Amino acid sequence: TSEWFFTMYQLTENLDLTGVVSGYLKSIEQLIFAIIDLPRDEAITIKSKDRDVVKFNEDNMDVIDTTLWSLEQVLKHNSRMLDVTGYAKRHLVDTVDVWREKQRNGYFHQHNLHSTEKVDEIREKALYLYFLILGSCAIKDEHFPLLGIN
Repeated sequence: TSEWFFTMYQLTENLDLTGVVSGYLKSIEQLIFAIIDLPRDEAITIKSKDRDVVKFNEDNMDVIDTTLWSLEQVLKHNSRMLDVTGYAKRHLVDTVDVWREKQRNGYFHQHNLHSTEKVDEIREKALYLYFLILGSCAIKDEHFPLLGIN
């Protein structure tokens, strides 16, 4: 959907472009959540809505904090779900943190987006984050269908 909106935005001018990038902004959270939700032998921990740390499992779905900050903390504190060096892990977490602060929060909470340059920047950074997230996480072949990859 985001790619379709991106193509449409290239054909028009003077629109509020927040809707064009909303799919990119939201998709980063959805991708991290989907990877956390993969079946694993080991328990993944996550913050709950009241800021306790709980196991990520079916029984806790109604109490877990699904904000991007919380998902970022899962990547930071559950190293066993990543298959990269410490440097690469820090780069991934730092990049998600900057994305959350500069791209996601800026346009979902306060401002409308009218700059085509910012649309291009957000799209480019989203594609980079897809690469970092998918390339950093330990994903088994049998998990591909769960991520929509055939």
